[in-house]
Amino acid sequence: MSTHDKDSSIERHLDNHLTTSVWEFNDILSSSERIPEHYLFHHTPSAHVTLCSPWIDYVTSRLWDTGWDCGYRNCQMLMSFLQRHPLTHPFVPRVPSVAGLQQLLEAAWKQGYDPIGYSQLKTVYKTHRWIGTTEVYTMLAFLGIHSTILDFHQPKEHLLDWIQAYYAKEETSSTSSTTTTDHHHRPPLYLQYSGHSVLVIGVHSTQTTRQLLILDAQRHFFRRFRNHKSTGYFSRPFCLGARDIERHAQYQLLVLGRVTATPSVGEGRATMYVVTREEAVAIKTVTSLCIGSTEKCIVSS
Repeated sequence: MSTHDKDSSIERHLDNHLTTSVWEFNDILSSSERIPEHYLFHHTPSAHVTLCSPWIDYVTSRLWDTGWDCGYRNCQMLMSFLQRHPLTHPFVPRVPSVAGLQQLLEAAWKQGYDPIGYSQLKTVYKTHRWIGTTEVYTMLAFLGIHSTILDFHQPKEHLLDWIQAYYAKEETSSTSSTTTTDHHHRPPLYLQYSGHSVLVIGVHSTQTTRQLLILDAQRHFFRRFRNHKSTGYFSRPFCLGARDIERHAQYQLLVLGRVTATPSVGEGRATMYVVTREEAVAIKTVTSLCIGSTEKCIVSS
């Protein structure tokens, strides 16, 4: 996308009174609920850790939200990345609370985004109705942020490969006595499966194993009551290995920007996060890309 197209897109969305009015909501995620992310690992000999951008905040569930808020919490963590990124900050100047996200989603529906999802849910504000990948896509699209949904119907064969390839690009490395860690500026990934969602922040691999590093808002909340350890332990990522992935037949991955079935260098870079004028109408319909197929299909909630 050219600089002119980028500037025009930003101006178009900032001048849109409907989008601007979203940020007039008073219910914004409080700073006390946001912890700047830091990653803590058990060092494993010959381990290789690949991490997403550190520009995200760590957000967990609260007691009265557990059981239904995982989609909202993962969306908040994604938005914390967008808020900090200089290109997307004009679109996401704040991170809404759960109630604010519910208002945002209903505002998107009123403007014709995701009519299938709207026909199924109708309303979410002041309810405990959980949301999934399509609702997060819809909120981001309404704000002018492009994202791509990938469907994995054979996750055992493709999911780990795709994520590892995605995070293997454009990296810088640091090495400790036991672990090599690759860092880059790619965002985290929203992963949905069987009524639950988590945030993928990287990949941990050895010579014989691979595991996804995930933040799970609800599991992190309950970890506080099961352990009496340091504060850093509470925000340490959970791991999702090949055997864990086999427990579910289907996964959906939401990736910021435009990506394809096979990640390549430059794909998903920041300039691809912003919706162009030509895409403004098409993105109102939620589509997904099935891994192993070049076809797109309409997605229902």
